[in-house]
Amino acid sequence: MNLPKHSVVTVLMSGLLSTVLAVFIANELSYRSHVLAVKRDVLRRFMGYRYVLTESGQDHGQGGEPFIALNEIFVVYAKDPLVITALKKMHEEINVQGRLSDNIVTLTKAMAKAAKLPALEVNDQFITIPFTPPAKS
Repeated sequence: MNLPKHSVVTVLMSGLLSTVLAVFIANELSYRSHVLAVKRDVLRRFMGYRYVLTESGQDHGQGGEPFIALNEIFVVYAKDPLVITALKKMHEEINVQGRLSDNIVTLTKAMAKAAKLPALEVNDQFITIPFTPPAKS
């Protein structure tokens, strides 16, 4: 079977273009999946240690470990303006009496939205009153 020369070139160029496009799309999807996984991991750790930020949790002497996730937020969520705004506000009001709970709720909800976790649509009290270890006697 004799194909015209331009048909062969067209078939080869189409194959090359589709391969390049497929590689680009696969890389983009992989990157997005990885970024989402990192965001969810930081949110998971932040939520896991949120009791330390409450008044009752400050007596448990966790040192700096629980604050690692909190300090990673500005890097991991750098492209999410709602998260960065909430984090900045929390940082500015860290010593303002009565603002910590509201700021934790705002930050948590912004992080959940950025991490595409609609399942975190719980009431504010569920976020601000975490499960805590029993008080030391």
